[in-house]
This record gives sequence, structure tokens and C-alpha cells, in this order.
Amino acid sequence: MTAGDPEAHTLASGLAELTSGFSVEVTPREAPKVPHFGEVLAPGTRVYITFLANTPFEDTLSLAARAVREGMRPVPHLAVRAIPDRAALTGMVAALAGIGVTEVLVVAGSVSKPAGEYEETMQVLRSG
Repeated sequence: MTAGDPEAHTLASGLAELTSGFSVEVTPREAPKVPHFGEVLAPGTRVYITFLANTPFEDTLSLAARAVREGMRPVPHLAVRAIPDRAALTGMVAALAGIGVTEVLVVAGSVSKPAGEYEETMQVLRSG
């Protein structure tokens, strides 16, 4: 298959269509490997920020702030099983909103034993 082949053109246009508006995922630990998101991503790209069980929320907050500064659209994970209580959840949401985060991905998380009252995502989504 060469660039002049109709099949190559179909593949190229298909890939272009499938990757338009794409998102990426990054962990707070791996993000330092990317000096500046704008060097590899278009402005406004969604950057999903995973929650790792042994990573403090402040690392997620810091990475989300960096993504905002660099013109990205951060979407941090809120791992509900790692949230001890409603006050902590309220503080996390306020901190994220305060730095310009406009959406989150609510997940149960990989923690097997909940840190507090939340065991599943629907509990958080129903909490208001």
C-alpha cells in the first residue's frame, strides 16, 4: 500500500476522522516526561488524569492546574473509594473548580477497601 493508493487514502481519512477530537490519559507520576502538553497536543485537548491509589490528591490538582495553564482541558478522575467523606469530596470539587477544571470522570477506583462512606460512583453522583 502506497500513499497514492485509494486504500491508503481511505485508511488515512479513516484514522483522521477517528482521531479528531481525541483525548489522552496521563498519571501524575508520568506527566513530568512531557515538558509541555502544547508541544504534542492541540489546544483544548482533553487530558484525563488518572487517580493512583498511593498518589495524593494534591498531585492530581497540581497536574490539572498545569494542564489548564498549558491550554488543555483537564478531566481528573475522582476515585470515590479513596474519598473519606463528604467534606473531603466538597473540598476536592471546590479546589478543582477553583483552578478552572470544568469536568471530572467519576470512577470507583482501584482501592479495594473504601476509605470512607463511598463505595460506588452512583453514591457520589446522587449526593448532589
